[in-house]
Amino acid sequence: MISFSIKSVLIIFFAFLLTNCATNSNDLTRNYSAEQLYLEARKFLDKRLFQQAIDAYSKLESRYPYGLYTQHAKLEKAYALWKYNNNLIEAISSIDRFIAEFPNHKLTDYALYLKGRIYFRDNLGIAGLFGSEDLSDRDDSTMKESFNIFRELIEKYPDSIYSNDARKRMIYTYQKLAKKEFEIAEYYYSIGSYIASANRLKYILEHYPKYNDQITVLRLLKETYNKLELNDLAKNIDEIIDSNL
Repeated sequence: MISFSIKSVLIIFFAFLLTNCATNSNDLTRNYSAEQLYLEARKFLDKRLFQQAIDAYSKLESRYPYGLYTQHAKLEKAYALWKYNNNLIEAISSIDRFIAEFPNHKLTDYALYLKGRIYFRDNLGIAGLFGSEDLSDRDDSTMKESFNIFRELIEKYPDSIYSNDARKRMIYTYQKLAKKEFEIAEYYYSIGSYIASANRLKYILEHYPKYNDQITVLRLLKETYNKLELNDLAKNIDEIIDSNL
């Protein structure tokens, strides 16, 4: 019984070795240098063959964990992960590892920009900002994360080539976050939860002072105060509205 078990283990072991050797012999990149692996991965990436690019970048990281090509590979792999099946978690993890390992790298501004783009959940490019897609339908937690990352990028790297695009996305996200808050306030008002509506409206005025529809916010707040019979507060809002018209 014991000898049979040992024999079985040996058979499985040698079968594994044979399979592994066969796999390696079929790997045309097995003798590639770091540069060759990087160029192979980049070729796939440029052709938008994201799965093949991910596999090639993974080989590069595994075989050559240090070096310039591997540093670039981490970010390019993150981009490929994002584009391939929208793999956000792995893409962001790859970026975070890059920033942790190379905080002063010349591509750190791009790393932040890419991370912001991933949280922004935009696969349309900057033109998507002004198209038909409504970002207010998105998860506001990812929108806020995107906003904060873009702000970090602009503060740390104001002269970065990515700062202008990041700034546009921040402005757009800011307006959409405020709009979402207003829609919640409208909902509370519609169901008669006037205190909740008033609190949400005051939150908008305090945290989104540059929201481009402040007058509408003030008007709804006035109506909310009227419903609550807070006539003095409603009158004060009226005066604010008049002074802004």
